[in-house]
Order: sequence, then structure tokens, then C-alpha cells
Amino acid sequence: MVWGLKRLVFLGLAVMPVSAMAEGIVWQDWSDKAFSQAKAEHKLVLLDVRSAWCHWCHVMDNTTYKDKAIVAEIAKHYVAVSVDQNSHPDISHRYENYGWPATIIFAADGTEIVKRRGYVDPDTMKVVLAESFADPTPNPNQTGNGARATTEGLTSEQHDKILSSILWFYDKANAGWGDGHKFLEPNMMELALTKASAGNNVLQFQAENTLKASYGLIDPVAGGVYQYSDAADWKSPHYEKIMGAQSAYVMSYAYAFGVLRDAQYSQAMEKVVTYLDSTMMSPDGAFFTSQDADVSEGVLGKAYYAADVAVRKKLGAPKVDKNVYSSVNGQMISSLSVAYTMTGDKALLARALKVANWIKMHRSDANGGYRHGEKDKDGPFFADTLVMARAMMDLYGVTGDRAWLAEAQKGAKFMLANFADKKEGGFFTAVAHEGAVLKAYKQPDENLMAARFFNLLSYYETEAAYRKTALEAFQIVSGAEQIEKAPFSPGLLLADAEIKKAPLHITVVGGKEDAKAQELFAATIGMVPLYKQTEWYDKKEGKLPGSDIEYPDLPEAAVFVCSNNTCSLPMQTVKALKNKVEELRAEQ
Repeated sequence: MVWGLKRLVFLGLAVMPVSAMAEGIVWQDWSDKAFSQAKAEHKLVLLDVRSAWCHWCHVMDNTTYKDKAIVAEIAKHYVAVSVDQNSHPDISHRYENYGWPATIIFAADGTEIVKRRGYVDPDTMKVVLAESFADPTPNPNQTGNGARATTEGLTSEQHDKILSSILWFYDKANAGWGDGHKFLEPNMMELALTKASAGNNVLQFQAENTLKASYGLIDPVAGGVYQYSDAADWKSPHYEKIMGAQSAYVMSYAYAFGVLRDAQYSQAMEKVVTYLDSTMMSPDGAFFTSQDADVSEGVLGKAYYAADVAVRKKLGAPKVDKNVYSSVNGQMISSLSVAYTMTGDKALLARALKVANWIKMHRSDANGGYRHGEKDKDGPFFADTLVMARAMMDLYGVTGDRAWLAEAQKGAKFMLANFADKKEGGFFTAVAHEGAVLKAYKQPDENLMAARFFNLLSYYETEAAYRKTALEAFQIVSGAEQIEKAPFSPGLLLADAEIKKAPLHITVVGGKEDAKAQELFAATIGMVPLYKQTEWYDKKEGKLPGSDIEYPDLPEAAVFVCSNNTCSLPMQTVKALKNKVEELRAEQ
């Protein structure tokens, strides 16, 4: 199970209805036509990237974009484009570091002139608009990709630099990493908990304190978690409940329970799952996208979420964005798979399977890819197929059902055919179209996730092309310049460790209706760390996919553990399995 996006938010684009935007500004959809119009009319392009749940986006609508002078300046010198970040991943992933709202000004040829993070007040916007048009000097920090790494994995110096930054950025006073926004970053939590399971007391201490501090972001009334705290003490929540945050918390709390065996973590996870069931699940069994922070302009999140059940009922409820996106649901499938393996709660697996079947039926492409939403005007997008393929592989790992692995492989082939950069390696966020105004972009977190997905798939399917693809995707995100600019990258350490070492390979041999085989498989999938290859060989189904191993015909169910090019003798008890895994981990 793996996470790649910084807050686990897969983002996107769509035209906002005029009624939802400020009156007076004519907002267009994102397209190359906007740039053609700007060129013909000698204008610049103003891009407003927003979200339906974003409080400060609403504030900007009601202040900045209602200012008559700003409306006039935009009409005279700009082609105005509005993007909702939930519906078009390739645009939103370019600018996710700028938060929502994000304001980008382009020249007609697509060159970035200005990039502004968050709310821009009217006085500031007037200056930005006037000066940008008068002097459209390109922004020195153009959005693009750095040079590709040449090594197969991190050097020891790079590894130590990243690990040192992780330890240094830990907030000793408040827990969590950094001194700004606080939230559970899933790669960081997976790394810390994996290291804790191997005996790293420092990262265990940091993980436990962070998990406990993060309780401050759980809604005590309805459950679910707020997006983040904008203060370091975890006590100043932004009240949006986005599905990316719910997925991150389900995975992190579940893994924490599996590693630390403390019931408070499974209980925290259940508070999130309860909220998902009550508020975020569609009647058909898939998950919606987000819930707004505010009920209305007069009832803001701060007042609403401080109220008890009775008061909330009188006030109403913040709006739920009922779009169903593949990437959002794929994240949750993987998180629920982790939750099932760590707790043994079959209801969690049932949810994951229900969602997976719905998305497969309603969002899958005949060629193995996935649409983002019901309609995919500008897709397909890499993130949707990547996350769903990973979810399918995760389901294979926790069920032994070969149909899910077949779906993962179909997704892999679709990604290689449609998104891979066949010259330099790595993956673009969307299909690269010749002549497009903006150069095709390789989003770092997506490529990091792709490296981990294709690496593990190469062990399940033993195809050399998958291993090569994993290495190339990793090299896209691990260049020296990239690490120098952003040394805090727990995901790089996770991917580096996986690329350099085969996963722990555990195979249960026995009929799937056999109670002993079921017991052994349940113990197998519940083992930590998460990076492992788990399979269930039932001779009635024939050889395992991608494997030439001949398992013996045993009189009773057994389990084999392979690591470091050696395999164990068959074991018939859970105790023997656990002892063997601990023995192998101690040798590493």
C-alpha cells in the first residue's frame, strides 16, 4: 500500500457556474483556445485554481473578484480562466504547492509571469494585475522538471541528507514535522512506523506523538478529519473534510495499530470510517469527494463545528461535493485494505471490494485505464489509472484473488501506452499532445508512486519492463537538484528502500476453502511492514501469475517465506510463520 501525493489529494479542473463566481467576470474553461484568444487580443491569461470546499476561495469571490476596478482590469487586459481543482489532475498537480486558491498569470505562449499562493486581497490584486501587464517578465521559477538522476537509487549521501532533514524538521514542542500547517503526511507516517517496527526508537517516539496530536483534527461530533491545522499546535483546523485526508488518516491510524498494537489508534480510525459511512458514501457504494468547511456565508465552519449535535441539526450541514472520482476512490480502497490487514475486520475489506467493483464498472476504460469522473472531457489522466491500478494490486495482496492482479496489469499496460515518456522515462500527468501550449509535465509525487507500484508489480509478474519502468520513474524524482531544493522527502526513502531490495515474499499453499489456509493467509497479510509480496496458491487455480515456482502437494495447508534469495521449509502454524519473519527481519 503506497501513497504518493503530498496530502493525498488528487486534484482537477472544471468551469465554475457563473452564479458561483463573481458577477462581472467572464470565466472560461481551461483550454488552448484561451491562449489563442490572448494572443489575438494582446492579453495575458489569468488562471484561478480553486476548490468547492475552499473557504478562502469563497472569500476571494466575495471581495477581490467583486471589486469593480479589478473586474474592469481583467476585462481589458486578461482572458480569465477558472479551474476547480477536484476534476482535472494534470492542471491542479502543477500548482498544488500554491494551495487553493492559486493565481497564475501566463503570457499568451504559456510562459508563467506570476504565481501567487492563497487569498489575494483586492489592493494587492490591483497591483499584480497592473504590473504584470505593464511588464510581463517571465517568473524565474517556471513549473517544470529537474534533471533526471543517473544512479539506481539514492547515494548514501543523498539518503543521509533526506533522513537528517526529517529528523531536523520534527517539531519537538508540538509534534509533527515543520512549524506551519499540521496534518498526517502518509509517506512520513509509513516511513516512521516502518522504522519503528524495525526498532527505531526515535522515529517511533515521533510517530506516536504526532498521531496523538493529530486527534485535534478529528471532528468530535460527526467523526472524520479536517484538512489540516494552520497553527503548529494542531488546534486551528481548516474545517474542510476532503477525502484525501480521510484516506491518509485511515491508513496511518490502521498501520499504527498494526505496529504498536494500541487500541486508541484503531478507535481513531473507526471515527473516520463512521463518518465515511454516514456522509461520504454514495447510495451505490462509491465515495464522494469532499465536504465544505462552511454551511453558508453566515454560518462558517468555525462556529458550525464547535456546536453540538442539536445545534448542528438546526444550522444544516456543509455541502458535500458528490462527484465520484477514480483517484479519490482508489486511495480509499488502498487505505481500507491496510485497515483490514491490520485489524482483521472483514467489514473494512467488504467496503473496499464494493468500491472497487463500482469504480471498475462505472469508470474503467475498455483498454485498462480509468476515467476521472463520469465524463472525462480532457482526460484520461495518469493519476486515476495509477491509483486504481495500485488499489487493484493491493486487493490481490489481501485476498489472493487473481482477478485483481489481472486488473492491475491491465492498468500498467494502459499507463505505459498512454502516459510514459518513451525518450527520457517517467510519466506525464496526462496524454502529451503535440502543440499544446503548456509543456507536458511529470508530477514528482505521481512518478514516485509509479516507481513503487511498478517495482512491486515486477515481483508479482516478473516482467523486466516493469522493473525498468520503476527505476526510470524513480530517477525522475531523485535528481540532485530536486533533493537539494526539497530534502524533506520521506517518500523517496520508502521508494529507495523498495527499489534496492526485494519484498518479503510469503506464499500460503492450500485450498481457499480450507480453514487452516485461511488462518495462515490472514496472519500473512497482517505482517508488517507493508512492503511485501503476499500470495495464495490453490492448486485448483494453476500456477501463480508470473511465477515458475512448483509448490509441493502437501497433506495440509502451509506457508513459505522467501527473502534474500532463500526460502523456508513449509510451516503449518501462525507461530512458526511469525518467528520466521522476525528472524529474517533481524538479519537485515
